[in-house]
Formats: sequence, structure tokens, C-alpha cells
Amino acid sequence: MALACRCRPVTFPTLGSFVLGSILNIALLSYGARRLLAERRFSLSRTVVAGLAGGALSNAIYNALIGGIHPGARPYPPYGVVLGFLALGWACGLLLAMAILVTWQAFLPAGTVPPVSSWPRSVRSRVARGLRYWEIVRILAQCGLRPLWRGGTGRRGGTGRRGGTGGRGGTGGPASLARSLSEALDRSGVVFVKFGQALSTRRDLLPAEFTEELGRLQDRVSPLPWVQIEQVLREELGGTEVFAQIEHEPLAAASIAQVHTATLRTGERVVVKVRRPGVDVLAERDLDIIGRLARRAEARASWARTLGVIALASGFATALREELDFRVEARNLAAVSSAAPATENAEDAGTADGARVVIPAAYHDLSTRRVLVMERLDGVPVSKAGPALAGGGIDRERLARALFDSLLRQIMVDGIFHADPHPGNILLLDDGRLSGHCSCATWPPGSRPTRRCSPTCSAS
Repeated sequence: MALACRCRPVTFPTLGSFVLGSILNIALLSYGARRLLAERRFSLSRTVVAGLAGGALSNAIYNALIGGIHPGARPYPPYGVVLGFLALGWACGLLLAMAILVTWQAFLPAGTVPPVSSWPRSVRSRVARGLRYWEIVRILAQCGLRPLWRGGTGRRGGTGRRGGTGGRGGTGGPASLARSLSEALDRSGVVFVKFGQALSTRRDLLPAEFTEELGRLQDRVSPLPWVQIEQVLREELGGTEVFAQIEHEPLAAASIAQVHTATLRTGERVVVKVRRPGVDVLAERDLDIIGRLARRAEARASWARTLGVIALASGFATALREELDFRVEARNLAAVSSAAPATENAEDAGTADGARVVIPAAYHDLSTRRVLVMERLDGVPVSKAGPALAGGGIDRERLARALFDSLLRQIMVDGIFHADPHPGNILLLDDGRLSGHCSCATWPPGSRPTRRCSPTCSAS
């Protein structure tokens, strides 16, 4: 009863004063702690939490001080003493807020924890990536590639698949292991197929059995419906109105993009290369898995450390990310064309024996990250040009000399060159000329300041 008699009803002005005072106290503590630490990287949420903790401590000290002053007691403590204790309580709250901010920053630096709003998407992404990772591991195991994770398997080792582990390639040895690797990459999807195609060019690192098998990998994808392609063109170019005519049926389709023929309003015949929607997300997911598998292989197998598979995976990831940005390819086309001598692109002149090597021109004002518009050159890859070479009266020796002269001049004189001029990346045009287009990279630091070009096929 005595306690009940001492309680007073809380009025609205009293409650409002308490809330405003608490908010002001917390704001001052938060601001003071952040200013005294001279650190601007503290997020607003961290600062508010530290201010709340400091405010709770200072309020506890205030309540203890007030609770020690009994009503009716005489004499009251001097005002200086009361203000000193109040200042001490506020200073304790400030020190606590500063300690929380410092400790938080030490164990969880700003930026290490994504915003709460992104947590559901991050969880879904991690789950999808984990499922995809174990899917790839299962494919590798089904194809009999467990020996690759054994430390004793070297570059020229004869370790093959165990009998009954999904083997279709015989009893063992490098040839059987190469067939297993090719099968596994083929089953794993387009990014892994591209990785295998890149490895097939590394004859300096891999035995002939592996390069031959990996060289047979091919992109097998179905063309996208025109509705999806039109949506990309609408997002990147504002629609198809920039073209007088564009074919809805693709000229070529591959894992990253597909190509449509078109005509500009000015009359030029062009090809329009459109990146597949969502391929960048899928590529990043699989590139992450390739990097994880490379690190796992180097940690477990001596052959992986000898070959440097982490560096191979990193180089492939860099090249593929550049390939996904068509603006890079447009710049490379311009760089190669500007470095080439005027005789190669002239109408009435040529290189060796009159045969010419031409570079298609890119339309930079119509090219974006996902769309590339370039000059149309009609022809077939040299790898499929046997009938044309046999029945068209074309001098093979003259073509070979023209191509060799062009590549040698690019390397030795121009400083920018085609890094992988295999027959599938060089076109024999209908008029007998040769053509190729490429993407560029820089030489390592300390070497000659030139650029090399790795090819991108018509549809990549």
C-alpha cells in the first residue's frame, strides 16, 4: 500500500518529455561516439544500436542517482554534485557506445555482412550454387574422374578409370581419362564446354590425347524465340526501329549469344549479335564452381599443381567475362582494324599476291553490353571451306601466304594480334578474301606493350 501511494499517474506531457529526452540522449550519444572515433564507415544501424546501448546505461545511472534521493530529505545534494553525476552517467554511456562500435568493427568490418533485405536472395543463391556444385561433382564421379583427385596422377600418368565407373572409353590410360573428361564437361553445360574448348588449345600443357578429345566439344543449344531477342533489343536499343529490316530466324546460335541478319535504315547490311538473357548469372555461378574445383584439385593432386589449374581457371574466367561484354569486342574490332595497314581494307589493293584479310566494322553507336552490331561479311569458316576451295578456283597457297603475312605483321609490327587463329575462327568470304574478328588482352607487365586477341565466333 505504501508503494502504491507513492506512485503517481503518468500524464501525456510527462511521457512526451521522457520520449523526447531519450531520443535526444540517444542521438547525442550516437553522434558523439562516431565523431570521437573519427570513423565514417559505421553504418546508421550500427550507430543507432550503439546509441541505444549507451542510452540504456546512462538511464540506469540516472535512475540509481534519483532513487537515492528520498522525498522530503533535507538538505538536497548540491546542484554541482548532481550535475557531476549526470555528466558521469552520460560519459559512461558514451564510452559504452564507442566500445560497441569499435568491437563491432573489429570482428565484423563494415560491408562484410550484406543488408538484411538481401538475405533471402543470398540464401537462395547459395543454395542453388551448392546444389549445382554437387551436381557437377556427381557428374565427374559418374564419368570416372576420381583418379584426377589422386595426388599420384601426373601429366603423363597412366591412371585411368576403374572398371565399372561409368567407363565408355576402354580399360584405362590417358586416352580413356581424356574421353571421361570430355564427356563430363559436355554433360556439365555450356560454360564447362567452353572451358574444355579453351583447354584444347593448350598443347603446351596437356597431352595430345586430351587436346584431341577436348577439341571435339561443341556448343549444342537451341535458338531462343524471337520474343526474348526482341525484349533484349528493346531494353538496349529502345526497340527494332533502328533497323529497316531484321530477320527473326537466327543466322547462328550458341551458348552466349545468337546472331540475326539485318539492314540499317541507311542501307548497310549488318549482323546483330544478341546476348542470351540471364547467361551472365549462369556464367558467374559456373565460373565460381570451376574456381572451387580448381582449388580443390591443386590441394589434392600433384598434376594440378604442375599444370597450374587455378591460373588456368582464372584466365578462362577473365576471358569469358570479357566475352560477355560486347562493348569490349566492339573496341577490339576497332583496334585491330586501325592497326591493320590500309591495303588490307582497301577496295583495290591486297596483301600477298592480291589476297586480302579484312576485319568487320562495328557500329559503336548501336552496340551495348548485350548487343553488338557489325558489318556483315558472307562466307564460311575455313574448317568447312573444302568444297569452295576445291571447286572455286581459289589459290590455297596464296590464301595461306596472305594469312601468314597478316598474322606475322600483327605480332611483329602492329603489336595487336589474333591469339587463336584456328580454322573455325577464320572465314573464307564469298569473294575469296579472308576475315576474322577477335577480342583483345594485354601482355603481362614487363613484356612488349602489345595486345593479343582471342577470337569470338559469330555467335560465341
